[in-house]
Amino acid sequence: LAGKCPDFMNVNGQKKLIELYGTYWHKGQDPQGRIDLFKQYGYDTLIIWQNELKDMEKLKDKLVEFNTKNIKLSLEEVK
Repeated sequence: LAGKCPDFMNVNGQKKLIELYGTYWHKGQDPQGRIDLFKQYGYDTLIIWQNELKDMEKLKDKLVEFNTKNIKLSLEEVK
């Protein structure tokens, strides 16, 4: 996608990406540039930092919220 290779791509039509940022490889990087780049192609992007893997319950909640965000919006439009 635009010369970038996202870590995970949702292929069920929702156009969502997940990027994993490690403290070694991405130290000091602002992920907003990638978020904005992918947004130009209609993708929502979730950034997960390495340290977030320590709290799996919180990470699970973050993933569920990200995955259901547009679904909830679409359902509200139908009402």
